[in-house]
Amino acid sequence: MQRKIFVLILVVITIFCYSCQTTSPRANFTEGVIEYNITYNDSVNLKYNTNLLPSLMTIKFREGQSLNRIEGFSGAIALTYISSTETKSNIVLVKIFNKKLFYKEPQKQGQEHLLFSQMPQINIEKQAQEFEFNGYTCRKAIAHFQDSLNTSFEIIYTNDLGIVAPNANTPFADIEGLMLKFKIKVGKYLMTLDAANISKEKVKLNEFVIPAEYEEVNKETIYNVLELMQ
Repeated sequence: MQRKIFVLILVVITIFCYSCQTTSPRANFTEGVIEYNITYNDSVNLKYNTNLLPSLMTIKFREGQSLNRIEGFSGAIALTYISSTETKSNIVLVKIFNKKLFYKEPQKQGQEHLLFSQMPQINIEKQAQEFEFNGYTCRKAIAHFQDSLNTSFEIIYTNDLGIVAPNANTPFADIEGLMLKFKIKVGKYLMTLDAANISKEKVKLNEFVIPAEYEEVNKETIYNVLELMQ
């Protein structure tokens, strides 16, 4: 169960790992916080109680830097992804109970994150019409996972926020705006992410600094930690 939850955390958070600079409706700003509610499809027979799974993802951004954080098991398992367009680097912070590790890598254009191998490929058909959603001018796309062609879902996204390539290096790369509502799938878990709050506020620079108690490791170690949780 721990490994499944950790995989879910990784896939959700890497959806938003690149270039998060945003604006309020029709008024640009480059510093603030976005919160997404996470809900789970309970129409299938799941092995684990979804009450144990992450229910909130928080993104903080400031002038080309972004921090995405999501937690499970009441904070006992957590993953933080720090991305910087200035240093062109990404940092993965992994917390598993008392173990705290980090891995730093350069950003590589066009390279999809290995963790997306956990999610089936997506077919996306964008629609031209505009509509209002949560106070934003939005567009819609209809998508379906290639492993379940009879099941489609909506992607609602907006260009009001001035995002720079928010979905680069993800299966949602065809969507040019910030996704306000969409789904992802890992195994039997079908999750809906819904932007509950987008606010302009000050973000401290130390949010994007690696805490001293985290130990630096290589990529193989990060993946080995995931394997050990099977």
